[in-house]
Amino acid sequence: MLALKTALKLYFFKTSVANDSALCKSDFLILKKKGYRNKMALVKIYTKTDCPACDLAKHILSQKRVSFQELVMDNKPEEIKALIEKTQMKTVPQIFINGHFIGGCSDMMELDKKNKLDILLQAEDPSQ
Repeated sequence: MLALKTALKLYFFKTSVANDSALCKSDFLILKKKGYRNKMALVKIYTKTDCPACDLAKHILSQKRVSFQELVMDNKPEEIKALIEKTQMKTVPQIFINGHFIGGCSDMMELDKKNKLDILLQAEDPSQ
């Protein structure tokens, strides 16, 4: 059986020309059904449309070939309020890795600079 990284490389080779976005969770489910094991973190990113920092954060994750769940917070005042209470942060993006809040785009970039982001992203989601 091929390793997950090899399978993902093959998958990206076939799909990267037509689609330059990150893998979504359903893509990993397809690979899992074929016998591949997902050893990547579960990443959730809360965004708003027309947000340059959100776009940059998504771009960084896409460049790292990380699947992420984007939750667009436009016109969702109750969800925004709950998120602010949880994180004490009023700006977006707000990024969670395996359920742990890491901060916004600049926080993620700082982790990347210190070579800590890849370590977090390689940690397997404990719910899987």
